[in-house]
Amino acid sequence: ATCAMADGQKREAHDFFAQALDLRLDNPHAVYHLIKCAYELRSYATAARITEDYVQIAPVNPNLMYSLAGLQFHLGRIEDTGRTLEQILSMQPDHAGAKDLLARIGSIRTASSEAAV
Repeated sequence: ATCAMADGQKREAHDFFAQALDLRLDNPHAVYHLIKCAYELRSYATAARITEDYVQIAPVNPNLMYSLAGLQFHLGRIEDTGRTLEQILSMQPDHAGAKDLLARIGSIRTASSEAAV
């Protein structure tokens, strides 16, 4: 199953991947498909929860962790996003996406602190 389909089918695929991963969290390909569905549906919470669980048991894939950072960012979880990006950069210091998103978070934090003054 993939998410290149109608919205109702995307939701079914999303729910299928989520249920399968809740039962057995050992398939990175299913995690990627769940994340893809989540982005297409703009529904990030379930994918973030499952991806966080997956990363806890297998924190070795910077690209999957980058996807997690994106989910966290879309959920407005800026501190979690920053921690995930720091983990990625500790494993792969030249990860361009992680560097860019970390810079974006820095800009958001700067703007927030200036607005609070």
